[in-house]
Amino acid sequence: MDKWITTTDQVKIYYSVCGHGPALIFLHGNLQTGRVFKKQVAYFSKKYTCLTIDTRAHGRSFFDGERLVFSRLAQDVFDVMNQENLQKADLIGFSDGANIAMVLASEHPDRFSRLVLNAGNLTTKGIYFALRFFFFVTTHLLNWLKISRPTLQLLTQNTGLEMSDLSRITAQTLILIGQFDVVKYAHAYEMSTFIPDSKLIVAPLATHLFFYFQPKRFNKLIDQFLS
Repeated sequence: MDKWITTTDQVKIYYSVCGHGPALIFLHGNLQTGRVFKKQVAYFSKKYTCLTIDTRAHGRSFFDGERLVFSRLAQDVFDVMNQENLQKADLIGFSDGANIAMVLASEHPDRFSRLVLNAGNLTTKGIYFALRFFFFVTTHLLNWLKISRPTLQLLTQNTGLEMSDLSRITAQTLILIGQFDVVKYAHAYEMSTFIPDSKLIVAPLATHLFFYFQPKRFNKLIDQFLS
């Protein structure tokens, strides 16, 4: 079912609801939409109410501003939860979606039971230097050309959290990266040491887009964790 919500700053956010059971929210990565999780929704909607949200400036959600910040993106998700009267939910975030999930779960720990942080990075230093440099050059080139791309600028921004803030997360947490991910293992490991009830898994022979290219394997792994 297609739905929309208008936020307090008058931005229209699109989300979709599918299935029956406990709430399971999916948050996509940069330049993606909620539809990227179609194979996960098909799998998990048999026993969960799956919500996929297009973050502002992505997909069918609107945004005509110049700058995005993770705290505002997190508030959008929280607004969707309130509209759906969800007092508790499980949350799966990929890349930027995992970053949003960390902000949400640290600021509203009582609202989340289980948390999957797939390829999230608390700060840009958690990504390998070559890719960080590419993002830096790209965004500055766009600025020089006076081309506004707030979504790409997110790639050069930190979440706004410190490592110590992760200790506020009470949800049972799975931190997941691929063996050939763009997120450093050392960064993922450090995150796992600060989140009290967390587990770190490195998926062998998987890339940053593990969930997309190996959906059956990814879904089974996540299902085992949620169960």
